[in-house]
Formats: sequence, structure tokens, C-alpha cells
Amino acid sequence: MKRLLFLFTLFLVMAGYSFGQSVHYLNCESGNDAHDSLQPTSAWKTLEKASSYEFQPGDSLLLRRGSVCKGLLWPKGSGSKDRPITLGAYGVGDLPQVIGTGQIAGLKLYNQQFWHIQDLNITGGDPYGIWISGNVPRLSHFRLTDVVVHDVTGQPKTKDSGLVVIAPDAKTDTVFGDIVVDGVTAYNTTQWAGIIINGASFLSYANLVRGPDITVRNSVVHDVGGDGILLASVKNGLIERNVSWNTGMQYTESIGTPDGIWEWMCQDCLVQYNEAFFSDSPGVDGGTFDIDFGNINNVLQYNFGHDSQGYCFSIFGAEGPPGYSHNSTIRRNLCINNGRSPREAKRQGAVYLSTWNGGKLDGVKIYGNTIYWDPPLDTAAIVNEAEIEPGSPRFFKDNVIVSTVSTLVRSNADLDFENNVYWTFGRTMPSWAYGGNDFLGFTAFQSAAGQEHGGHFMNPQFGALFEPTASLQGCDPSVAVSDDLYGNTTPAANCVPGAVSKSLRPVKPKHILPPLPLLADGKPYSPKGWTLLALLSPEGQTDVDASRSQLVVLKSMLQQFSSLGLNVDVAPTVSLSPEATANWPNDWDFGHIQLLANTNPASVLKRLGIDQSTGMVLVSPDKNVVRAWNGLTSPAEVELVLRLLLGTPPGMQEIKVKMQHH
Repeated sequence: MKRLLFLFTLFLVMAGYSFGQSVHYLNCESGNDAHDSLQPTSAWKTLEKASSYEFQPGDSLLLRRGSVCKGLLWPKGSGSKDRPITLGAYGVGDLPQVIGTGQIAGLKLYNQQFWHIQDLNITGGDPYGIWISGNVPRLSHFRLTDVVVHDVTGQPKTKDSGLVVIAPDAKTDTVFGDIVVDGVTAYNTTQWAGIIINGASFLSYANLVRGPDITVRNSVVHDVGGDGILLASVKNGLIERNVSWNTGMQYTESIGTPDGIWEWMCQDCLVQYNEAFFSDSPGVDGGTFDIDFGNINNVLQYNFGHDSQGYCFSIFGAEGPPGYSHNSTIRRNLCINNGRSPREAKRQGAVYLSTWNGGKLDGVKIYGNTIYWDPPLDTAAIVNEAEIEPGSPRFFKDNVIVSTVSTLVRSNADLDFENNVYWTFGRTMPSWAYGGNDFLGFTAFQSAAGQEHGGHFMNPQFGALFEPTASLQGCDPSVAVSDDLYGNTTPAANCVPGAVSKSLRPVKPKHILPPLPLLADGKPYSPKGWTLLALLSPEGQTDVDASRSQLVVLKSMLQQFSSLGLNVDVAPTVSLSPEATANWPNDWDFGHIQLLANTNPASVLKRLGIDQSTGMVLVSPDKNVVRAWNGLTSPAEVELVLRLLLGTPPGMQEIKVKMQHH
């Protein structure tokens, strides 16, 4: 019996080797290329050795944490559907670093597929950080998880350049599909993109070729020469719960004009719960979100775009029928202080619809958005110069527009305006340009056929209110901006009878923070200054995806408010092992976020009154809890509370509307 068991075990071991399920180790500090690499103690030493090996389905290549490898990492081989190849890390400590300076990239895959890439720190080369490409007909299944990519140099010659680039060779028929980018931090490049994924070649758009099932989520992109996050030539795409800032930093326009987060030639694509700010451009665009030309059935919802040089959101159509945009929906987004550039504000507004070179829009639904417009000159918040096909929905309705200037709309007659709420703090009467006609004052502007485009117009300086319909009696913009952060309900739900609120309601703590569980050194939790304390779950927990998303919000808030005294602490929802305590902040790139590894998670949940594992509280300098959020929280909700209590972040524009704290 023992002999049979031994033979069976030997068979399994041999079968594992024959089917390529070995783990290989790379230690650039103390390895040896003459070793077999099958144990940490017999690890390879150089990237050249690892790059010369052809890995088989089910194999893994693991780099030692804390090590630094210089050169190009290009491991060969492909996995299979059920047995992808894993490229990751082993040990305890900082992420292993690959420095690709002087190379074309830090990490490269070419005509390879079924790879899982995780837990790496990649310093890029020129023009790529991570570069996945090829010229064969189809390449599928890539996972990039918990990867930090930064410092890619050089001047961009193509938009397929930057920190994370997954794209076929130009002028090929290659199609990429089944891609998930999750928890990636990409920053600091003079090349074009932070994260760009092309499902097919740019040159294939006339044939409507699109790569299927591509997702970018829970990622942070900042300080890039061009676009922050772009999906191009994709079918079934998803961009959700990311944040981008300092995009479009190229000094002079050379290959195009960028945006923060957008999609091009995308069919059945969803962009939701993202934040983008400090979006710039050396030319036009410079907006936060964009449904660009050639898109079909795209939805842009629950996003937060603010403090950009250009628009908050746009819809485009161009280059004839292949470039028409069909059935575009933009709903329940929050836009604050866009159009910071006088040139871009005047041309584009906060909402920009445009077509050119034979392009058209076929189906436009824009509703339930909240827009706060405070440009550096008196220019329209809503700009529509697009040719929009009749016969399909083409409306702008149930939106709240709060403007500090008098000019509100500049549009042709192809877009119908219905039941919006307009609040203007301009020094003159509101003005409108619609269908070639100009309108002044608190009256409904009309189409050439005399159709009334309903709305509600208010101005506290003039004390005037015009009501084309009887559905609303008045609207308090402080409620519209601070309570309905994503426009989750129509303006009617936010507008109530009565006078406008004139003053800021005093902020009173909801309750006193009770003592938190003792830390290992016997000292109670005592944060310094304003602190966001969040509960997050590490890898292996059922709610880890929500925790990844919450961490993106925390990183954004720390970036914006740290100079105003904000700190961010994280308490785990489960007890952590010493290895997890050391690795988790590195894997998720906590940065300056502090992990309270020795707290008692059960007590934290109970004492903070949080009944969901992903929760957060804001603690004041005098140790009062002034706000609590139960469950995953939107960036807009947290940011507006912080603006109210800590002030306007440096470089951003003050919100002049009085906000209430609830």
C-alpha cells in the first residue's frame, strides 16, 4: 500500500513538472544564475536569466521582496485558460523593484497571454513602464493587480506610450481581450498615458473591431503627460472607482489633447464612481470625463469631476458613420469648478457636446447631474455645438446648474432642455443662446417652433423666480450641492418650498469618540489632528473588493487635504499575522496612510457604531467624531465634508455656495 502511495505521489509530481507547474524564484541581491531557481535558497540572480526562460502553463516566477533588479524583465511563454502564469513576489517587506532605466520598458510581454502580474514595483524605461503587445490575431487574459509603476521618461511619439500600456502593434489586426487592471498605482511620466488599453489597433476603428471584456478599477493615476485612463476599441468595458489627478501635463501639444478618464470606440462601456481633478491640456479638452467619438451604448454615472482646466464631461462624434456616438447616457454625476482655463472654459463649458468631420450623435440622455460652475470669465456652463440625430432621445433634463456667472447655455436647437434648475449668482441678468436666438433674464428660452424648454431660474441678487411649470416652488442650492452629492435623485427631490438658506449651519459633533481598543504597547488610539479612520479588509476576506475601492478614496483625500492637516489611519477588520502586517501596506501602496495593525477589529466595529466591515469616521483634533460613514463611501461625499471643515485644498477653487453639514 505504501509503495502504491509512493508511486502515485511520484506520478503527481512528474505530472506537475510535465504540465509546467513549477515555481521559480529570482533574487537579484544574492541569487545565482547557475542555480535551478526552484527554491528561495536556489534562486536565480539576474533579469537576463529569468527573461531567457520559457515558462509553461501554471508556472510562477516570484521576485524576492526588498530586492532591486535592473534591466528589462521579459519572461517568455504563455499560460492557458485554466493555468495562467503568475509573476509576483515572495518573502516579507517592500515590493520587489524592477528598474528599467535605459530599456524600452521595465516589464514586457509580447505575443504572450494568460498572465497574472501582481505585487511588483516597476520603474519604467522609455517609452513604457509595463508594455504588453503583439501582432498575432488574438491575445487574451491578463491580470494586473497591486502593481506600482512610475517614472517613465522620454517625449511621446504615440498615444500608446506611458506607464501601463496594453495595445497591439500598429497596423496589425491583433485583438486583446479579458483584461482586468485592479489596484494599480501609476504615476510620473513625460510619456502619454497612465493606463491605456487598446482592444484593437487605432487604425482598425473604421472596421469597428473591438476587444472584449476589459476592466480598470480601484487604481490611482497621477502626474502624466497625457491621458490618465483610456479604454479604446473595447466592447464590454468597465472603468470604476479610480482617481486621477495632474493629467495632461505635457508642455506643448504634439500628438493630441488629453483628458483624465475617458473611452474611445467603446461599445457597452460603463464609467462609474470615479474621481478626476487637476486635468489639464496644452490644447483643448483637458476635461475629467469624455465619451469620445465612435462609442455605442456608453454610460457615465456617479462620477466626481472637479477643478479641471476643461470640461467636466463631454460627448463627441467625428469622422463619418464609424465615428458616430450612439445612445450616450450621462447621469447623476457631480461637477464642481471645472473650466479653470479661460480659453477652455469659453470654448467648452462644463458640459460639452461637439461633432466634426461628418460625425453625429444619435441618442443623448443627460439627466440628474449637479453642476457648480465658477469660471474665470462669463461664459456658458452648457455648450452644445453637436449635430444630434432626430428620432432618438436627445435631452438635457432634471439637472441642477449653480453658476456664479450670468451666461448659462450656448446650444443649437438639436438638444432639448427640460425641467432643469438654474441658479445664477451673476451680476447681470441670466443670458442664453439657443437655436440661433439670444435670451435674457428669468424667462424660458424657446426653440424656433416656440416649444418652451422648461426650467427654473433663480437669482438671489434680483430676488426673482420664474416657473414655467408648477412642479417646483424653490430650490436651495446648498442642499443640491452638499446633500445630493451624485444627483442620486432628480432635482425635484432636492428643491423644497421656502426661502433660500442664507447661513452656514454650525457644525456640532455627533458624538464623542469612545476609547478605542488598546494597541499592543498599551496606549489608546489618539490621532493627531484631523483624521480619517477607516476599516478595511485585507486579502482573503469576502469584502476585499470594497476595501480596495475605499482605499482609493482615502488616497485621494490624503493627496488633497494633507497640507491642511488631514491624516489617514486604517484599522483591519481581522487580526493580521506579522507577515500580513508587513506586506499589506506595500502591496496596496498605502504610502503615508498608517496601518493600526494591533487594534481589536471586533471592538473597533462595535465602538464606532459601524455595522459594515468597510466603514469610516472623521475625527476632529479634539477627538470628536464629527462624521461617520457606514460602508463604501463616495469620494464626493467625503471631500465636500472635508472642504467644509478643513477648508479648500491648495490650488483648488473655493465653493462659494453655502454648504450645510448634516
